[in-house]
Amino acid sequence: MLAFGGNPFIGVYSRVSEDVGILPDTYADARETIEENLGVSAVICSVGESAIVGSMCAMNSTGVILPSIATPDEITFLKKLKNVCVINDKLNACGNNILLAERKALLNPEIGKKAEKQIQDVLGVETMRGTIAGIKTVGMCGVVGRKALIVHPKIKESEKKQLKDFFNLQIFEATANLGTPYIGACVLVNSKGALIGNRSTSIEIMKIQEALLAP
Repeated sequence: MLAFGGNPFIGVYSRVSEDVGILPDTYADARETIEENLGVSAVICSVGESAIVGSMCAMNSTGVILPSIATPDEITFLKKLKNVCVINDKLNACGNNILLAERKALLNPEIGKKAEKQIQDVLGVETMRGTIAGIKTVGMCGVVGRKALIVHPKIKESEKKQLKDFFNLQIFEATANLGTPYIGACVLVNSKGALIGNRSTSIEIMKIQEALLAP
């Protein structure tokens, strides 16, 4: 359970992969908690001089996707850690609009073709455009675990089948932070563990744990 300065929407302000975590200076006091619980090296960095790091970037073990509003200093710093893909697209909140796994990425259907090609080339992932629960900001509607995808509870059956086939993962529906369906805004996940917004109920936590421990 975690909050940033009393704010339980930890996925808005931080982004993690298997080895690295990024969080803004505003919430640097959470660095040790992220490192200990998720087994990552956490670094302090903004994106586009903004604290909403989780909304602004997407990341996996291979690289990090940044919007063109990222500053030269931010790009240079993150290049020391991972491959960096800077996309110049009207949808500049990359974390909100891209649901990124190790080898696959679900994109907001409105992301430009040039940006999609960059993502494919730099991160070496297969991409698909789609929605979750009819919502285009797919990065906030889901989180990718080791063997499961946790998604907005109002996902359509057609979307569920499409995502299951594309990611080759089990699909679990869940909320966090007292019924918030935007699970990506509330949870930080990698194969080593999870941090969940501290307003989540015991039932919500159990459902998320069930998904992450899926065989």
